[in-house]
Amino acid sequence: NIKLSVVFTFSACNPDRVSLLYWLILLRSVPGGYVLLDDGLNGAQHYRLKNGAQNISILMANELKKQYGSDVIQFSQPVTSVRYHDSLLTLTTVSSCQQYATHRLF
Repeated sequence: NIKLSVVFTFSACNPDRVSLLYWLILLRSVPGGYVLLDDGLNGAQHYRLKNGAQNISILMANELKKQYGSDVIQFSQPVTSVRYHDSLLTLTTVSSCQQYATHRLF
C-alpha cells in the first residue's frame, strides 16, 4: 500500500492509470533518482517556497506583461469554459462572458 500511495503522490492519479514506462521516465528525470524524492526527516517542510506558491504565478504574469504588454494577462476573470478546435486555437470564455481566441492557455 505504501508503494501505491507513492505512485499516487507523484502522479496525482490512481496507480492503475499510470504506466510503468511513465513511472520509469519520471524516476529517470530526477537527478539522483528516487533517493532525492524522499522528503527526509519531518516531511517536506524544508521544500517550502519563499513567499508562497502564488509568488510563482505573480512572477510569471509580470514577465508576460513585460514581454507582450499588459493586455495579455487578464486578472479577476475566472475562466468559465474552454473549447478546443482543430486549428489548434482555443476559444476561452471568462466570467464576464467575453471570449478570447488563443493559441496557448495556462
